[in-house]
Amino acid sequence: MKKLWMQCVMLCVALSLLCGAALAAGGQVGDITNEKGTTVQKVAVGDDTKFTITQTGAEKDRLYLVMIQKGTSDKPTKSDIYYINIVTAEGTTLNTEAYPMDMDAGDYTIYLSDYANNNNGARKKVASFSVTGGAASNVKPGDANGDDAVDIADVNAAIAHVTKNNILTGNYFDAANVAGDDDIVDIADVNKLIAYITKNIHSLSD
Repeated sequence: MKKLWMQCVMLCVALSLLCGAALAAGGQVGDITNEKGTTVQKVAVGDDTKFTITQTGAEKDRLYLVMIQKGTSDKPTKSDIYYINIVTAEGTTLNTEAYPMDMDAGDYTIYLSDYANNNNGARKKVASFSVTGGAASNVKPGDANGDDAVDIADVNAAIAHVTKNNILTGNYFDAANVAGDDDIVDIADVNKLIAYITKNIHSLSD
């Protein structure tokens, strides 16, 4: 199971390091429950939230994978992952920041994995929290970049996802998945977005 999970994570990371500038917005982030050896704090940035993560017992110059996931599934889908990044420990304490995409209501888990250790990078739960409210009800079909409009910028965002230049997650992924024939964003979704903004179709629900 550990190997299978790590292969999934490595695929996600190989596609893109999801460390975009968008922060968690819309929902109210509740109190954070930290596991032993870890301190995760939420930091307000205007109306948004970022997380600072401090993990003791790290190994200097070691690569660690940080992931914020909705739920606790051993097989998270792209839409479950709200942040994923690889960071390097500069000393025996790992310090990093996480900037997740818009989070809808639900329970979230922060995982940390030693990316190159001998147990295949088995993930370790380091913190958990809940979000109330959230952006789930505000997902606008086609609005893949979250600017409340459906235009060429959203086509570009979908193309960047398909070409693996910038992977969409969470609400952005759901917004771009307009073709509705599967749980992926692919060329069919790009084509439908183009058809919509060029007024060849009148609704993304068709």
